[in-house]
Amino acid sequence: MKKTDDIVNEFVRNFLRSKRAEKGLSVRAVADRSAALGILGTLDEKDILKIESDPINADAIEIASYLAAIEVRLAEYYEILKIADARILRNKS
Repeated sequence: MKKTDDIVNEFVRNFLRSKRAEKGLSVRAVADRSAALGILGTLDEKDILKIESDPINADAIEIASYLAAIEVRLAEYYEILKIADARILRNKS
């Protein structure tokens, strides 16, 4: 049986990757966009891959910068976290 963190990580990871793919952005393009935005911090390709592979353990500023670069609002990200949490609670019942 998967651990709770693994379930949330997989759900959020799929969300982030699908949003990046919807925008047609490569990892390099996300890094370039984060550098252009500059307000929240610059991400390199290694940072982006780390965020996408283990989002629940990523730094909040890095997540905010990543989301800005792929044009996803924080509110949408928090909704995904709520959905993941609800799924876990439902599976425990």
